[in-house]
Amino acid sequence: MAKTIGKGSWIVTLKGILAVIFGLIALFYPGGTITFLTLVFGWMLIIAGVVFIVGAILHTKANTNWGSWLLEGIIDLILGLIIIIFPLFAVGVFMILIGIWAILMGLWRFYLATKFRTQKGLLIFSGVVSVIFGILVLINPFAGAGAVMIVIGIWAIIFGISITVSSLT
Repeated sequence: MAKTIGKGSWIVTLKGILAVIFGLIALFYPGGTITFLTLVFGWMLIIAGVVFIVGAILHTKANTNWGSWLLEGIIDLILGLIIIIFPLFAVGVFMILIGIWAILMGLWRFYLATKFRTQKGLLIFSGVVSVIFGILVLINPFAGAGAVMIVIGIWAIIFGISITVSSLT
């Protein structure tokens, strides 16, 4: 009999169910979900910052790079505090970076279209889509964040259902 990944495993089933729940929450409450994930990221940075600062201070003799650890810890701590205090600002900045990235990738596709004649149409099409997406995100970063969360939600639901079914069959 062929073995399957996770067959009969309650932990895989649980992971699938949790993925579906997360996907539904992301789908129906995208703004709240992205704010929550932003706050989780902010707390992760704060914890990492404290760990690096303490590690740098406690290991000054054993670690010749303690100064870089200290600097990294301070930067993590400050950035984490900014994210926790201003989560919507952090989401906006993140989405602005995604918008800029999408525009740059679109422009790159236009350049590639000049180099690869056989795929010129597809490259131009994907470039136009990327540039339009980037501009729309820059015009309204929070709508872009909501759209990203909806896509993540749909993916999580499909992923969760598929691994749940595979663990039960």
